[in-house]
Amino acid sequence: MADVNMGYMKVYDAFATRDARSMLLKARLVVHLTQIIENQGLSRRRAAELLGFSEARLNNILKGQFRSLSEMRLLDCLTQLGYDAQIVIEPAPRDVAIGKIDLVLP
Repeated sequence: MADVNMGYMKVYDAFATRDARSMLLKARLVVHLTQIIENQGLSRRRAAELLGFSEARLNNILKGQFRSLSEMRLLDCLTQLGYDAQIVIEPAPRDVAIGKIDLVLP
């Protein structure tokens, strides 16, 4: 498995906009997707077939060109590779005005 540098995520953290939070979530999902593909020993061609992308499109997504994809589409990619995705809604702490979206990965 390749080492993944997560330092780029600080760029998204620096911006508190909804788009930046969305891009951070997508980036984390793509990092996890990349790790799953590598761990399962899938070729890019086979992974693309399983996920419903062209090989070129998958390569672009894994290189960071995922702005046009929704978070839901990326979650669907994970389920296509044999992972469950669970969304849990719970109240934010009382001392917090706005809740957060968090991604918990194994």
